[in-house]
Amino acid sequence: MKNIVYIYLFVLTFITSIQGYSFNHLTIINEPCDRGPGCVVRSLMDGLRKLNMPFNHNPTDLTQLADIVVILSDASNVKKAIEWKKAGYIKHIFAGPNLVTRSYECDYLLASPEIDVILVPCDWARINFIQDDARLTDKIKIWYAGVDETYWKPTTNKKSGKGNNVLIYAKYADQHFCNQIKNVLAHDGWNPVTLSYGNYNHQQYKALLTDSAFALFLSVSESQGIALAEAWAMDVPTLVWNPQELVAYGKRFDPISSCPYLTDDTGLDWKTVSDLENHLKIIKRQLSSFNPRKWILEHMTDTKSAQLLLDIIQHTITSEVKE
Repeated sequence: MKNIVYIYLFVLTFITSIQGYSFNHLTIINEPCDRGPGCVVRSLMDGLRKLNMPFNHNPTDLTQLADIVVILSDASNVKKAIEWKKAGYIKHIFAGPNLVTRSYECDYLLASPEIDVILVPCDWARINFIQDDARLTDKIKIWYAGVDETYWKPTTNKKSGKGNNVLIYAKYADQHFCNQIKNVLAHDGWNPVTLSYGNYNHQQYKALLTDSAFALFLSVSESQGIALAEAWAMDVPTLVWNPQELVAYGKRFDPISSCPYLTDDTGLDWKTVSDLENHLKIIKRQLSSFNPRKWILEHMTDTKSAQLLLDIIQHTITSEVKE
């Protein structure tokens, strides 16, 4: 499965790197946001700047709207864009990825015929959206945010020599489980340092990654996992708890993942404590075989992400012309 993801992303990013675009301006709209959604906005705008693709952000004048509008967050913005399209102010709507959790929300808004493409961060999100509303099958495209590889970069290329520090990134995991994992690491000779989601800034996270031999992530699910990508850009491999079970928002999500973009280059996943213990028995020998930063540079920088979105837009427009 990891190799399939690797090949899929390689093909997409190769295609986008050589293809031109028939449009020359975008409008990006989102509500103020932080953490993951905020990182998506930053990544897209920085990626477009690096590609010299003109865009405007949250224009207040309808005459400033580009023909192509990307709605990153808030379903109310999608409703506005639908009215703009009906009135002739815009031609295309690309909506996502931070809009709804279940695709039927807001009275099946995403099924509106005015929306050209629904953007989701990964394949498991796509499948679950379609399970809720099969009409979306041909409208959903996978688009993931990137990271700034010039900021998230290691100070040394040596994966060894970082001592026994291991960063535990705890997100939506109960304290008892966190303590259990800390004890497992300590028993194996590692020095665990815990970072709780929402209680740190980039500088703190980067400093902890710099001093960590690897990072261990505790999260029930991730639609992309931007913090994972930031660790990989720092050349820090990850051991990710991937329980593959989630019941929330009135649904048993299946499939589900805590690490949809994990590959052999970026780390390992584990489901049970026993799985983790087995990984720890050989992890020191494996550290030099991981290449997480190389994977990020090839697939998930801001530029690669922006190229992927531009390719999706170009393909959509070209398909409409052919029809």
